[in-house]
Amino acid sequence: FSKKGKRNMKKIAIIGAGIGGLTAGIYLQNNGYQVTIFEKNDHPGGKMDSIRENGFKFDMGPTIVMMPDIYKKPFEDTNVNYEDYFTMKKINPFMDVVTNNQKIPLSSDLTDIAHEFEAFGENEMLGFLNYLADIYNKYLIAKKNFIYRSFRGPKDFFNIKTLWNAYKLKTFSSSYEAVKKNISNTKLQYLMSFQTLYIGISPFNGPSIYNIIPMIELVYGVWFIKGGMFAYAKALEKRFIELGGEIKCKSPVAEIKVNKKTK
Repeated sequence: FSKKGKRNMKKIAIIGAGIGGLTAGIYLQNNGYQVTIFEKNDHPGGKMDSIRENGFKFDMGPTIVMMPDIYKKPFEDTNVNYEDYFTMKKINPFMDVVTNNQKIPLSSDLTDIAHEFEAFGENEMLGFLNYLADIYNKYLIAKKNFIYRSFRGPKDFFNIKTLWNAYKLKTFSSSYEAVKKNISNTKLQYLMSFQTLYIGISPFNGPSIYNIIPMIELVYGVWFIKGGMFAYAKALEKRFIELGGEIKCKSPVAEIKVNKKTK
């Protein structure tokens, strides 16, 4: 792949200078291809855009980072220090949850978590650790077999190995029921299951696999990119251009013409 590209300097066009387009462009450009990204707007960013009005700035897309290593990879994989392009800061505690007029700070620090859960009894902390181990195991199964895997046809999914791994995820119960199996206090149950609301799914009927969301918060922490998430798009743009890539803004693509004779 890379050797062939470096030898022939093949040209590649990418439609859209969003996060996906910029990241793909960085990897392709780094592997010896000459990449041009066509973007319909007057600047890159895509959904990770920002609005600037009357001296204020608002992120239009996501606002927090939950898996920081993924954001570092396009820079580390192209042999530069990500800190030279953007700055991340860990937020801890990352939110205050209020239930029945009681405020519980939610932290990714195990000492802080133990303090809050043991206040309801040591069995609740033990239940939390059992819950965390269970959902982390499911996360590893999902990451290896589904999240980082491409499914290009029915046979990629409908085979014995993949179906067996899907069964091991045991997503038959709801998010709330999965938490309830390990944690008995109602307040703590709510604390550990409401995060499915981030994606518009009720914890009372959404599948338990979505408990991966709070697990990621607790294991990897919640981070903030200085300057907002749009600053990350600008960091990707900078790295892509450094590698020799080209971005053509105000260049909408209306049609893709396929020449069957082209190999």
